[in-house]
Amino acid sequence: MFFRVESFTPAGRTGHSSVFIGNKLYFFGGGKNEKSYSGICFRNCWGTTVAVNYNNNDMTIFHIGGYMLDHNNKNVLISLVQTFNPLSGQWNAPRITGVEPLRRVNIQAIADDIGKIYVFGGVSSGTESEFFDDIIILNVNDLMWSYGSIANPAFNRVLYTATLLSNGMIAYIGGVEETTDNIQKGGLEGTDTLQKKFYGFDTKSQRSKSQRIIIPKS
Repeated sequence: MFFRVESFTPAGRTGHSSVFIGNKLYFFGGGKNEKSYSGICFRNCWGTTVAVNYNNNDMTIFHIGGYMLDHNNKNVLISLVQTFNPLSGQWNAPRITGVEPLRRVNIQAIADDIGKIYVFGGVSSGTESEFFDDIIILNVNDLMWSYGSIANPAFNRVLYTATLLSNGMIAYIGGVEETTDNIQKGGLEGTDTLQKKFYGFDTKSQRSKSQRIIIPKS
């Protein structure tokens, strides 16, 4: 016996966020042809980042930053952080203490296993773009903002990829950088094609680092 199953097919999009929980992949927002799609997000949004609090039992999704538009495509500056409970389907705007960072877009969050979410860089969502070179940290256990050490920031960057390594280092690779001559560039840092560098943040020491990568000759 065969059953015909019909399901919703979402439109293609860019600038969306996604997170994988259990056997479900959740997509948030995004845009196409200068129009925004809400996905499962209760407001249109893009350029945001999401992270899951793996330190609790409800797998709350934290939705951070980005552009937020109402149904008339007007920018609405609601809470910087929204939470989504995939079990109940409810959205909330938690009250977070500490010095709140400026809203930013085109970022990627990384969550560790002790309840901290790390976000690097990004660019402001206003009419005049401002690139950031800071590390903002959200402790979801006590809902408090803090900042990582940026004594030697390597660059300001957006649209990068962020990966949490087994040694506690977050590796930031690729993306787009704002330079002093207003030229944007991306990729691994460095001029030697055999010895590139990536920018990283050590979640244990709470300090930024640069790591050199040796690329073997083919």
